[in-house]
Amino acid sequence: MVRHSKLEREWAVSVLSGLVTSGPARFKVGARLREQMVKEIDKGLPLSGYRPMWIKRSAHSVVGLLRDISEKFNDEHSTDQASIVDMLDMLSTATNMLQQALANNSHSNPSKRPEAQVLS
Repeated sequence: MVRHSKLEREWAVSVLSGLVTSGPARFKVGARLREQMVKEIDKGLPLSGYRPMWIKRSAHSVVGLLRDISEKFNDEHSTDQASIVDMLDMLSTATNMLQQALANNSHSNPSKRPEAQVLS
């Protein structure tokens, strides 16, 4: 299990708290659109709307960031080499941090649980 510093946990909670409190109605729109995407996937249909393209573009940006981080690591450590497995570890760690922040936010403020679930 990955342990995160108090500062990392507080930062993740503050980010998610800000998202959750920015507007429940907007989260409902996002939830509805995500449900639509799941139905389209289940039916084998092409994904429609702006969210699938946003997700794909965002994923490309994340992969580019991981590439840049790995290249910097390689430049700083001449006897070591970052790999795709390392990038997957970074994504897994980030996912765990977000899930923990979501859980902390949901437990500390139960009234926001429905909107928070959209982020899971």
